[in-house]
Formats: sequence, structure tokens, C-alpha cells
Amino acid sequence: MIHLYQNVGTGQARNVGIRRAAELGLPFILYNDADDISHPRRLELVRKAFEDETVNVVYTSFDVIDENGKVTPPEEVCLSVREITEGHKHEVVEGENAWLQIVTRKNYTNQTSSTAVRTSLAVEEPFPKRSVSEDSHTWVRYGAHPGKFAFIPEIKNNYRICTNVESRSRGLNADFFHQKAATDTAGFEEALKLAKQFGSIRPEDEPGIRRAFHVWLALVLLHGDSSALVEQELRSALALYKDETPNSRVRTESPCFTSHPSAIFAPATRSTTTSATRA
Repeated sequence: MIHLYQNVGTGQARNVGIRRAAELGLPFILYNDADDISHPRRLELVRKAFEDETVNVVYTSFDVIDENGKVTPPEEVCLSVREITEGHKHEVVEGENAWLQIVTRKNYTNQTSSTAVRTSLAVEEPFPKRSVSEDSHTWVRYGAHPGKFAFIPEIKNNYRICTNVESRSRGLNADFFHQKAATDTAGFEEALKLAKQFGSIRPEDEPGIRRAFHVWLALVLLHGDSSALVEQELRSALALYKDETPNSRVRTESPCFTSHPSAIFAPATRSTTTSATRA
């Protein structure tokens, strides 16, 4: 147990645990915030998943529980969180280049207390000094490295959200969506830089990826009262669309990419404690 005598924020607290895990030579880390509950078999199944040396990140789904530990019915869970769990039922983010799936199609997909990572990667890509969406910023950088994301469907952890609170970070940040837009954009830029460094994307695909990201972010921002931010992202996407050549536009027409900024209107009706272990 590591005691911190001042509030350094969740991301920086996790970084302290990550560094200690590296000092102890522990091969992987399971994140688990103090008020969330891991499934009893989580460690067993995570260890098994990491037997595949190409896997960098392992995650599971989760149920939302209230302050009394009672499971919250899905229809009472806020839409943004429900979309995450619904996303674990189809087109699950797995495999190589997971960051592309996250930033162009799925949004946030692995909740922190349901995520495990190889210690070496966690050291290389620490959590940023941000109070909103710092985990999403980190996941996309993880996903831009060579290696796979793996999903464990057999179990669910428990993610605690108290009654009448949409999410923990949202309850503490009045300008949540402005901060989220800034953090997600910064994470995207760093992941894109890594992907180019590792040669996992072609230069001609970058405009299409950027365009898809801005459309995706606009969709995410629809959850908040942030019409100005939505318009800003759509304008960015439209500018990129106009700048693309016909050939590059064809190459980016895939399930990972949204073909045109106007597609934003179609989906709009859609209803810290860090623990590490020895292998």
C-alpha cells in the first residue's frame, strides 16, 4: 500500500503505483479504483490472456452499482455509460490498432477498473496531468503501440456510480465537456504520432482518420450542452473532407471511418488504486 499525503489526481496517483510495479519487476497491472469491485476471477483470466505475448491490454465489461452495492438497472444508467456496456455486446474493440476503433467508432470502451496493462507499456505511456478523460487519453496511446487489446467476455466487474450522479468525473467538473474535448484531442494527436512512428498507418490515410475523429468527437459532445463544441468539430471534419483527394477518400471508406461529416445526424437518435501482480 502506497500512501499519498496530498491529492495529486487519479492519473498521477496511478502513475505512482505504475512506477512501483516496475521497480518490483511485476509484469502487468490491474487498475481498480477504491470504490469499484473486481470480479473474483479477474486476476486468473487476465493472467491467462497475457500468456499471449502479443497482448498489451486486457479489459472486461462491468455492471454499474450504487453507493449500497446494488446493481443499477440498465434503463436507469446514464446514456453515455450505457453506450459503453452496450458496445461490449457487438463490434468489441480487440486486436491491433485498437486506438483507431476507439477514436473513430466506439468512443470510450474500457472502463479504468476493468482494464489491465503490461507494466512496460504503462511506464512508457503514463497518465497525463489532466482531471477529465485522462484514462481515454492513455488508452488510445496504449492502442497505438504494436500489440493487441483483448476482451474477456466471461466476467463483469462492478463500477460504482452514486445515485443521481451521471459519472464521477462529471460531477466534479463544471466544464466537463470542454475539458473532455481538449483531452481527447490531445490524446488523439499523440496516438496518431505514435502510429506514424510505428508505421501502422499510411501518410495518405491521415486526413481521413482526422476527419473521422472530429465526427466521432462531435457525436460524443452531443451528450452535453455543448452545441458550440459540436459545431467546431463538424467544421473541422468538413474542412478535412473538402481537402481530401478522391483517391484518399475512397481508401478511408471502411467501418472504422465515417464517410461524411453529415453522418453526425444519423446516429443522433441513439437511445485509485492500482494493483500489480506477479505472473
